[in-house]
Amino acid sequence: MQAVHDDMERNAWMFPETRLHRRVAGGVLLLLCLMGCRDADAGPGPMPSEAGSVEDLVTAALSENPAIWYDSSPDDQGRAVADGFARRFPGASVRHVRLVGGLDIAARMVLEARTRGEAADVATLAAEQAHGLHQRSLLVEADWEAFGVSRAMVAAPHALATATAVFVLLYNPELLAEPPASWEDLLAPEWAGRFGTWVSPHALVQLVPSLGDEEAARYAARFAAQEPVLFRSTFPLVQAIAAGDLAAGVGVWHAAKPLISAGAPVRVARLSPTPLSTLYTVVAAGASSPNSARLFAAWLASPEGALAYEAATGRGNRRVAGTETAAFLDGAEVSEFPFAEVGAASEWMARFGAELRSGRTVRP
Repeated sequence: MQAVHDDMERNAWMFPETRLHRRVAGGVLLLLCLMGCRDADAGPGPMPSEAGSVEDLVTAALSENPAIWYDSSPDDQGRAVADGFARRFPGASVRHVRLVGGLDIAARMVLEARTRGEAADVATLAAEQAHGLHQRSLLVEADWEAFGVSRAMVAAPHALATATAVFVLLYNPELLAEPPASWEDLLAPEWAGRFGTWVSPHALVQLVPSLGDEEAARYAARFAAQEPVLFRSTFPLVQAIAAGDLAAGVGVWHAAKPLISAGAPVRVARLSPTPLSTLYTVVAAGASSPNSARLFAAWLASPEGALAYEAATGRGNRRVAGTETAAFLDGAEVSEFPFAEVGAASEWMARFGAELRSGRTVRP
């Protein structure tokens, strides 16, 4: 038990520095240990045999239990994706487990590697989380092209690019006739304390490649000084805007789509440059259903899987022609750290995150 706690402290980047997130991480730790902690040096348990070709992968997946899939999408959206996979591969299946806001996925997987009990087989998460898990040898590396995955989707042997989160300005047109037209507009005095944003500084970090280190650092400091209302997830941020609690906020496009479709007073505006955060699907080294997990990951990276995931969650893959996301970003100036530079992005995440939170309360 002490070894698991020490492991959390050594890897604080996976555990955002707020009391809320520490309580969440602590709750995960307690839950997992109630299922039965094992010795910290035990490592992942033995892995069932794995297939070496896509045909063998499909056959082997049919004899496995449903793969457990961690993702930040709401439960109904996750189930819709899982249903699409089951229709494509009758007899193979995944079970969606939502971890709110996406911030707790890597933390939970680190703890699961040290404990007994149910654990993730496959997960969809941000680049810095995939990088941290891989550094700890907690992810499977595979020859994904042998499983029919396009080379363009293979960020690394341990990570497939399967979706794109697009950061936009969200606003309520009933409260705001003319929304801020630029990132600089959000720094105007009248916006101090009057807009919201996700507690994770992904949008600010992904501006660095376009703005440059110094300009991005200055902007992030001024953005934090505006004291935006912080939300643990972008879904309640959009709900607050639709309800009229806030006039605007910086969030992800996909979170607004269900409310917009339902007729809620929410609109989106693309700011330039447009920050992106590619989501990567990874397979856990200790997966109990490794073939189902890899089959699901490969499917998500396919055009069919990308369209199914976008239809359910609103997050498409900008690398896949025909997705709404690719069309939305057509002609836009986008900004994102390449996967190979995820280490640098993680350093900026820590720096900007500390500035943004700075002891402030985070809404659930």
